[in-house]
Amino acid sequence: MEKHFMLDIEATGIDPEREELLSIGLLEVDWGGEFWKPGRSREWIVRTDRVPESQFAKEHMAELYAKCNTAPAITPDRLRWELLDFLRSCGTKGVEDTYFMGWN
Repeated sequence: MEKHFMLDIEATGIDPEREELLSIGLLEVDWGGEFWKPGRSREWIVRTDRVPESQFAKEHMAELYAKCNTAPAITPDRLRWELLDFLRSCGTKGVEDTYFMGWN
């Protein structure tokens, strides 16, 4: 059975050499024939000491940065494990049956 997820990733910018991950959100969705029906969801807030620098980040992401500044630290391995655990809890069997869609 195919499993579909909406994926939202927020970061401090787009340069992977210099920028940091802020959050990952996953929403399980099922096709209802005419529209996508939401299912379970999960969000991970990633610890950073950075503050918004761009005008866009100052205006639209200040609350997220504040959450990230007080979030407990999580290692990349632990984050990966938690992401995979969430996917398994939604019934995924492996990469062959799992599809991600992004939103902005």
